[in-house]
Amino acid sequence: MSKIKIKMLTGPYAGRTASFDTPLVSFGRAANLPIPIPLETISRHHGDLQLQEDGTWVVVNHSSNGSTLNGKKIRKPRPAKTGDVVAIAKQPVFE
Repeated sequence: MSKIKIKMLTGPYAGRTASFDTPLVSFGRAANLPIPIPLETISRHHGDLQLQEDGTWVVVNHSSNGSTLNGKKIRKPRPAKTGDVVAIAKQPVFE
């Protein structure tokens, strides 16, 4: 299984990195999520990182608040690669 490594860019975890080897990694304001982001502009379950059968990771937005990947709105699952930045409310959250 392909691991994904993220680096937090904002909030109390800024600068920290984490690796995940599960096919679904959720992010949002809820403290029980694999990637908790305790900011008011973020939904409880804002989105997911999902491993696809071909080994690529995609970013999925579940929030009406919206998310962007490298400045482009995520309307449907978007492939992510090393160095890509996920932002919420124009605030970079992790790469």
